[in-house]
Amino acid sequence: MIEWVRQADNGNRPEPSAGATAVSVDGKLWVFGGNMSVDPDDQHLSHDLHVFDLETGFWTRCRTSPTQPCARAGHCMVAHGSSMYVLCGWTVNEDNRVLYLSDAFVHSSTTLLWSPIRASGT
Repeated sequence: MIEWVRQADNGNRPEPSAGATAVSVDGKLWVFGGNMSVDPDDQHLSHDLHVFDLETGFWTRCRTSPTQPCARAGHCMVAHGSSMYVLCGWTVNEDNRVLYLSDAFVHSSTTLLWSPIRASGT
C-alpha cells in the first residue's frame, strides 16, 4: 500500500494556486505560474518560479529575468536535462478577459534564465 507523507518544508513557498505546473530537475521540484484567485471576475495569475530542494526541504523563489513568460495558468511544462520548457496556457488582459497563448519558453536550472523559443516552419 502506498502512503502519502507530508514533508516538512521551510522558505518562500509558492502561494496556493490552480493551473500551476511542476517538474523535477536535478533533485529539485520546480513550480511555475498558476491562478491564485477563485473569483472568475478578478483573476490573479502568477509568473513566479519556485524551486523546492527535495533533500533540504527548503523553498526558494527564483529571481526573474526580462525574458520570462507572462503570468499564466493552464500551461504545460516539461523537463529535459537541466532545462524546463513552458508552453502555451492562458492569461488575462487589463479588462480581465481570457487570452489563450501559443508561445514557448525555456528555463535553465543552471543559469536561472528564461529564453523565448522562436518557432519556424509550418
